[in-house]
Amino acid sequence: MDALNSLIDVSRYSGTTFLLAADTGILPERAERIMRSMVDGIIQFRTVHAGDRINRFINIPKLKGVLPMGKMIPFYITGDGISIDTRERVG
Repeated sequence: MDALNSLIDVSRYSGTTFLLAADTGILPERAERIMRSMVDGIIQFRTVHAGDRINRFINIPKLKGVLPMGKMIPFYITGDGISIDTRERVG
């Protein structure tokens, strides 16, 4: 955690942003909770296998200065890149 504290201090002092990527379950649960409390933002990617389909979702439960959306947003990987589905579903 000392290394993470140092990175956060340098980032805030210099006004830069760094991205730390980690899968859930890699670190001990306590360390993961501490890390989540220290960072300015969390972006989660989920993959759900449904039969022969793969459904992908993005969730942003924490982002400095922004209220959390509280929902999973579908996205698709295409030949042109990533396409985020922003349509509202009713019902």
